[in-house]
Amino acid sequence: MGTSKNKTKKTVSIILIVFGAVLLLAVAFLGVRTYFEYKKLYEESQKIIEEQKKYDASNFEDSKFNYINSPLQKEVNPGEIIQFEVFYKNTGLAAAKDLKIGISVPQNCAVVTKSLEGYTSEIKSGSIIISAGNLEAGKEGKVIAAFKIDLPLDNGTKISSPRVKLFYYKEAPLIGKKDNFSKNISSTAALVVKSAPDFSKSALLIEGSSGDDKNIVSYGGEITYRVYIYNNGDMNARDMEVKVSGLDNLILDTDKNPDFKI
Repeated sequence: MGTSKNKTKKTVSIILIVFGAVLLLAVAFLGVRTYFEYKKLYEESQKIIEEQKKYDASNFEDSKFNYINSPLQKEVNPGEIIQFEVFYKNTGLAAAKDLKIGISVPQNCAVVTKSLEGYTSEIKSGSIIISAGNLEAGKEGKVIAAFKIDLPLDNGTKISSPRVKLFYYKEAPLIGKKDNFSKNISSTAALVVKSAPDFSKSALLIEGSSGDDKNIVSYGGEITYRVYIYNNGDMNARDMEVKVSGLDNLILDTDKNPDFKI
């Protein structure tokens, strides 16, 4: 009888031990599973946070890398060719896709189309549009645009630096976001035009009317002054007046010169 009780106790103990072991294994398994599931969720949430950071980070805000380089000289002449360099760098965390660089044409200037060779570009609505493709984070570039100053042009006219606008597309598939963005780049630099009219190639001719020789004149004869005015300068001359002096002993024929005043 005693032996039977001992066997029963032993069996119960074994069952309890096995049950406890199974329970521990189950708890351990569930714990490991929960841990990996939590780890996976954590990693996914971190990826989403990182993706959001990349998407939200500005791409061309740093003015140390995104700026316009103007000509060094402060004075320019009509007809002169000037060029501006546009530097840009993607200082953000995501790629700027389908980047386009818009450069406005300064007033009193025309685009030198030869300067755009090597670029994929077009000119529309008073601006040059240069296609720069995709620009990965940390990458940079530079474009050059040349302009010819109008001729003639008034002295003191200011030529302002062109306005630049960057257009690009950004997307973050993991968080389901995408949109078009733009960034303005400007410069306060301005060039001043130096110009003046130039009449150095103008001429004055005197003709007599005595016989066939126009170099001879007699008392009572007629003298014709011919003034040929030519502006060889780079600025228009306005409100011009022609003054003829040294006409002692001469009488102006007002019938032939109705526009002259004495």
